Amino acid sequence: MARVYFVDDKNAQIPIPDGFQVQDNSNGDIPVLPLRDQFFLGWTDNYSLLFNGTFVIRLSNQRQWEIQGPPQTQVLTTEN
Repeated sequence: MARVYFVDDKNAQIPIPDGFQVQDNSNGDIPVLPLRDQFFLGWTDNYSLLFNGTFVIRLSNQRQWEIQGPPQTQVLTTEN
């Protein structure tokens, strides 16, 4: 299980920006509903992250996730 959430410049979690959505591509592009301003994702599925309907990042399951996005995309990952 992983979670996607947003932070401000002080690394404090902030509300999901308006227009941002996550789709589960493994099950017919089903919207993933947020819970407490974060999205929870299962490791067995593939996801697309969209902003105002425009593709931002794809998470592809390969026994681990490969994160893909345009060159200007900034992604911070942590492992626990």
